[in-house]
Amino acid sequence: ARYMAYYGMEVVDCGVAVMGMHSPFEVVSKADVYMAYQAYRAFMQEFGATPKTATRKKRNVKKASKMEK
Repeated sequence: ARYMAYYGMEVVDCGVAVMGMHSPFEVVSKADVYMAYQAYRAFMQEFGATPKTATRKKRNVKKASKMEK
């Protein structure tokens, strides 16, 4: 983003907080990843990059009962 901004392009550089970036073990919060997804989606919808009706596809997964093995 820094290099694109240098040439006059309007940019936003944002991401999820990562503990230990570029180390053998990087740690992120699942809540942070989900909230970042929500924020990116709202941003893209606001500025017309995706249709306002865009939603995640729900998978048709049958939940196993406790009795099934």
